Amino acid sequence: MKLNIDGICERCRKSRDKGDKQPYLMSDGNEMDPGEVPTYLPELSQAEEMLIARAHVHVEAKRIRGHQYQYTGHTVCFMNNTTKLYNTLPLLPHQLDVLLLRPANHSHNEPQFRKQFVKDFKVKRSNVVQWLQYLKRNSPAYRDINIDFGIAQQLPDDGDLLDQVTAIVDSPQDDSGPVNAVPPVPSEQADIGIDLPPVSTVVPNLLVEQSERDILTLHLDAQRQHLTMPSLQVTPIDESRSQLLYSMAYPTLFPHGKADFSLPRRRTVTLQQWSEHLIRYKDGRFGSHPRFRYMVFNQIMRDHVRKASNWLVKKSDLERELTVEDLRKALEDTEQSPLLSKIMRHANTLAGTRPFWNNKRNQLMAYARNLDCNNLFFTFSAADMQWFDLQSHMPRFEDYLTGDDQLRKRIIRNNLQSRPHIAAGWLYRRFELFKQHLLKPLFNMTDYWHRYEWQVRGSGHIHGFAWFKEALAADMSTPESRASFAGFWSQSATAFNPDPYRCPDAIHPSSLPYEEQVNTKDLLTACLNCFQRHTICTESYCLRKNKSTGQKHCRFNFPRSFQETAATTRDVNPQYWMFTPQRNDTLLNPYIAPVTMGWLANTDMNPATSRRAVINYIAKYCSKAEKKSESYTNLMRQVLPRLNEHTPLFSLASKLMNKLIGERDWSAQEVCHILLGLPLQQGSRQVVTLDCRPEHSQNTMVTIENDEIAAGQSVLDKYKSRNIEIEALHDVTLLDFLRCYNFISK
Repeated sequence: MKLNIDGICERCRKSRDKGDKQPYLMSDGNEMDPGEVPTYLPELSQAEEMLIARAHVHVEAKRIRGHQYQYTGHTVCFMNNTTKLYNTLPLLPHQLDVLLLRPANHSHNEPQFRKQFVKDFKVKRSNVVQWLQYLKRNSPAYRDINIDFGIAQQLPDDGDLLDQVTAIVDSPQDDSGPVNAVPPVPSEQADIGIDLPPVSTVVPNLLVEQSERDILTLHLDAQRQHLTMPSLQVTPIDESRSQLLYSMAYPTLFPHGKADFSLPRRRTVTLQQWSEHLIRYKDGRFGSHPRFRYMVFNQIMRDHVRKASNWLVKKSDLERELTVEDLRKALEDTEQSPLLSKIMRHANTLAGTRPFWNNKRNQLMAYARNLDCNNLFFTFSAADMQWFDLQSHMPRFEDYLTGDDQLRKRIIRNNLQSRPHIAAGWLYRRFELFKQHLLKPLFNMTDYWHRYEWQVRGSGHIHGFAWFKEALAADMSTPESRASFAGFWSQSATAFNPDPYRCPDAIHPSSLPYEEQVNTKDLLTACLNCFQRHTICTESYCLRKNKSTGQKHCRFNFPRSFQETAATTRDVNPQYWMFTPQRNDTLLNPYIAPVTMGWLANTDMNPATSRRAVINYIAKYCSKAEKKSESYTNLMRQVLPRLNEHTPLFSLASKLMNKLIGERDWSAQEVCHILLGLPLQQGSRQVVTLDCRPEHSQNTMVTIENDEIAAGQSVLDKYKSRNIEIEALHDVTLLDFLRCYNFISK
């Protein structure tokens, strides 16, 4: 943290900016310290906190894991932007916005199903009453509530609410079910006896007019079982911002009503800064809370959509005057509507959405076109976060050190779901250090581009490219050049297993303490046989049907033939040449020994043989969106019938951007990655886009940073406004100006 002699960390010292501003931005003097939770207050379950919460802003659907299909338990928060406020507490169980989705032909009362979520639904009456009495005395958000002790008497003395939660059948065969299924765990890979923790994700909702009723109707209309919703009185979230909304929704996080985002402050703090500070708070309660992160994320994304839509309307002089009918005609007359393209360009600042990744793909294509083909593709997995150094920052580390392999796996998986902010922050930090201290010096890396991808179950991956100064440029034109290429890369990459018949070690190599992570052939062999071999093919992961033959095959082309020497061949993929290393193990993924032993998790590193191969990889893996989705045109057609007559352009833009954000589940780790202010993509080059249309037809440059939207100069404007008094800039051409000068403000 780099504390100074006064105990002030570097982040707070930097926040003073110029002029030695007071108070520190993240200090108690600026209403940024929520205070500690008194130790005598009991720790509440999620159900207990919901029963005492004044504000309710989302609906939870909990999918029970079915042992027949081995689905991981899955909790999805469906966000809504209307708030239910209660003045009399506690609530009764039937008032909680929770749905339990159980497998067909099984009761949620069966012991193997109850144990998955019973902890979340534990209720002890005395805990509820004690917290309400404390909040009424100490929190401004609870000062005027009525505590109904008669209702409290109806709560269990010490039991659970699973029998009182609405349960509906969730059939795995029904693709139209209410939530996206977590991919099933193959039976061969399932760890017998290990209780997998529920996976947590969110489906954002950014439109004020969509209430709980709309959300539940949308996600439950495919269910055969009828569900009657009670009448609700709702308040839009925008109208609640003058209230201590977060203190009302999450009382265990804000027991004193301090540091709520709605409080006035001497120094302005954006929602992004506020959430990043609290996610990092010292006791970890904000980062580990299963619902707080989703509300903040939903509000941040909604603010971005609103500002981008407002900016679009402000700068669209012609379209701003169009009626709903005019917009429909303008959008339906062509598949390449200029207005639709303009909306998508404004949406490319929304992190993690399809327009965002399409923009990143275009930037990566610029790397591929302008840099030499002396690079390799890479994928770094996270080994399900089993690293020793990561677990040292997680709960139950002492138990992790002394426990057997089964206990370690249970601790690791629980930590991954309960501390997603640590997992997300550590993966980013680990790869940054790995890139700086191993990849750059080992290969003399000159350029790079990479992105972070988070699976629904919480495990992360890094996909990207690295360019090396001494690497031999790809030339597949002659047998001699191909042999030289193979000979160069065979010095680093291989598929030779020192002991292909060795069984995986009892302890995962990534879990070894520092003193046992030694650079020996024995550890390398343990790593290869534990996580570098492709031992199981499943339909949910890699098996694909050949359209010509109808036969299923592994999309990674395993098993592969033995090979005595490295070569370049088209046997693996007839479309382009591929480097194939020496191989004595048909299931071993090629590896580079220092990289494997340094990263201590599965890696995939393959040298590029042509720009065509690079472009193919870009399209398939490196900059793809998180899921295959509908076309922009289809999404636009879905929102057209529901446009607001008074502000049609703003309505169109905001609804379409909301569709883009809410078209998939967002994992807890990905949400934390964004809330921590970490970039989803990084590169060594600045990609400059030059608009070659006439100046009057060009778009205004738009950026969203720290919750603010702003206009900037185009690169042409910057060229025209350059200081021509400087001799080097007087006669410089536009192309040389873009290529050779850094005109980014510091």
